[in-house]
Amino acid sequence: MRTLRRAVKRLLQALGLLLTLTTALLTAFIARPEWFLTSSRVERLARRFGKAYQPSWTSFHFEIVSRSFRDKTVSVRVKDLRFDDPAAGASGLASTAAVTVSFRLGLRPLVRLTRLDSAELDARWLRLDERGPRPAKPARKTVERYVSLPNLLPGPARSMTFGVVDLRARRFVILRSSGSLSGSAWARYPWRSRPQLDAASDVISRSAAGASRWRARAAVTSDVFQKGGLTYLQARADLAGPGSTAKLSARVFQSGPRQTRLRAVAGGRIGGHAFTADLAGSQTPAAYALRGSLAVLAPTPRLRSVSLDDCRLDVPLRKGSLSPRALTLDCQLALAPAPFGPSPNAVPKTIAGRVAFDADVKSYTLEGKPDAFDARLDAALGPMRGWYRFDARLQLQASGRLAALPASLKARHRLSARLRVARFRDLVEFLKGTKYAIPAPLNVLEGSIGASFYGSGDARSPSQTFDYRAGTDLSGAGERLKVSVAGSLLAKRLFEPSRSFFDRTDVDLEEVSVELPYLRLGPLPKVFVDSRIQTGAASRRAVDPVPPPPAEAVAGSTASVVDYDARVFTSSPAVVRSNLAKTPVPVSLRLRARPQAVSGTIAIGRFEAELFRQLAVIDHVILTEHPGASALGLDGLVTYKRPEATIYIHLLGSTSKPQVALSSDPPMTRDEILALLLYGQPPDALDEDQRSNVGNASNGMAAGAFGLASLYLFASTPVEYVGYDPATQTYAVRLKLPGGVHMQLGSSALQESRTLTLRKRLAPHWQIETQAATSQQGNAITTFLEWFERY
Repeated sequence: MRTLRRAVKRLLQALGLLLTLTTALLTAFIARPEWFLTSSRVERLARRFGKAYQPSWTSFHFEIVSRSFRDKTVSVRVKDLRFDDPAAGASGLASTAAVTVSFRLGLRPLVRLTRLDSAELDARWLRLDERGPRPAKPARKTVERYVSLPNLLPGPARSMTFGVVDLRARRFVILRSSGSLSGSAWARYPWRSRPQLDAASDVISRSAAGASRWRARAAVTSDVFQKGGLTYLQARADLAGPGSTAKLSARVFQSGPRQTRLRAVAGGRIGGHAFTADLAGSQTPAAYALRGSLAVLAPTPRLRSVSLDDCRLDVPLRKGSLSPRALTLDCQLALAPAPFGPSPNAVPKTIAGRVAFDADVKSYTLEGKPDAFDARLDAALGPMRGWYRFDARLQLQASGRLAALPASLKARHRLSARLRVARFRDLVEFLKGTKYAIPAPLNVLEGSIGASFYGSGDARSPSQTFDYRAGTDLSGAGERLKVSVAGSLLAKRLFEPSRSFFDRTDVDLEEVSVELPYLRLGPLPKVFVDSRIQTGAASRRAVDPVPPPPAEAVAGSTASVVDYDARVFTSSPAVVRSNLAKTPVPVSLRLRARPQAVSGTIAIGRFEAELFRQLAVIDHVILTEHPGASALGLDGLVTYKRPEATIYIHLLGSTSKPQVALSSDPPMTRDEILALLLYGQPPDALDEDQRSNVGNASNGMAAGAFGLASLYLFASTPVEYVGYDPATQTYAVRLKLPGGVHMQLGSSALQESRTLTLRKRLAPHWQIETQAATSQQGNAITTFLEWFERY
């Protein structure tokens, strides 16, 4: 028993001695750590614990200085530091890497950083390869909670101030599967004797689309640099790139123990469009809130600006976390159209609207992140009331799971737009003087016009259908234009580059009655010499053909394919009034237009007109469009009733090569019929020249030498001469117009060449002649001033 007590006593003495030695060593380590942490020992520890990065250097210096029992300063300086971690894809070389930090020992926390005396990094190059696979991190259930701005700093650094910071990366490269980023960057504090952190970078981005260069610069001020503790951060930043510049000024500050506020103003130009933004926000443990406005200037040629004003974004948070449980966005939408038309006040300076979006979170993941959701979007323009009324609205409902997007997304949309002009004269005045001006005789009509557009369905479907309607109800001065348009647009593969569209439209000319401007064949207008007309070598050079530039090869096309099927028809015949017709002209349409061809008929009904200086009845003229045909099919009948006989003129063939067949009751020869038509007398009562003209006209009609236009002039004006050459199958008709003007038409039976000549005498021995000629070799217009003498 005595031996056991003696052993226990010696053991206790040994433990006491060991505890005393341990306490002494710990006290010595705390009081004088430089005795134990020598530069060589720390260097060996750095090599051992940084083995994964394979570090190497030419010089390693470590120093710790005890300024008091609790206050210490640590300095580390490394020269030519190299590292390479193949697993992380990171490597680099730094000429200098140095840091000096002061800290104080205590209990809570054990180590408190008091000052970052200096930090220096001069990296020659840094490389990060993100193309390889990255090990997946195990999912952990974490709940993020509100942290005030001062508490963003780690506990040991909340009282730390800053000395000198000089960081530089002369060249860095980041490799990605979609391209690469390369460039240089630096950061310094203080900057030019100012207590701010200044940083800049120059980056070149490369991808399959090409390379672009971006420059950025930022300046940050905060109380953390000089006072320790973080209660505000203020930053200014500039960004410049291809066709883009941007400026940002932001301030984040703590306005209370449980509220952080944000104020930001930004502006610049991106992609050729200027923008401005003004935002103010706050964060509390219960919600996020954001207020502000955003404007984009000149987004399209017809819009001066698009802006979202008085925006209110509220995000209530799930209790005890930063995960949202709902979201509400409400903005006033304003569109400022560019001036259009001669009157800048013809449209409102601002078109008002509203955008509203809200979403509810229905469930969360194991990590506490939002998952299942329901969302609604409602965007509307108008209603705008003035000389026109317009409103448009888009409604969208969506639901799904964020963790399984886009497969879980379900969405339905409803789109509608309406436009109505109550007084057509307002639209005429608005477009007056522009290239869209309403032409006569429509510009004098009164009434209303309107249009609507509608679409709904599954917003994710690759095929979308949109229906539209339009109509006019116009009348005035004996004219009427009531038109109804109904159509449907089918978009296939709408969200793919190979999208295509198919449009089906029906245009019903329900009631149409128009009066054409007064037309007549008058005297030759006065002749003025155009200053652009040149003579000699200069004029020849001006008309020399310029060879077109070589066509560039097109590698591929992503243009959308547009197909259509349009029908134009009249419910009741349209009525056309003209001084060239004695009675109204009824016109019926049955046309169908498709990309391959246009088909259908234009049927002109019975009306009276003066032809061959006699009253005639046009019984019908039907023009038929056949797919693939270069001209319209022709079927017409003109009737003359004379004391001697009733004469029938049959128009057959096509508009390019009309065939004229003559018949009568009682039956007569072609020459007898033409003699009655041209001169109102039988052939045996005509003189020799008149009989020659009748014969030539008969031969020309039989050979098909007369076109429709020449037939009309031939039948509407006094005929002086008709000539026909059977060998060349060409004809010439000389007509006399009012004002002493003589017009001569010439053509061939095959329509290979046509000429129109106008001649007018200016003085006893002077006359002016202009001739327009069309042939397979080209078109030509010539003008001659002639002197002549009769002997």
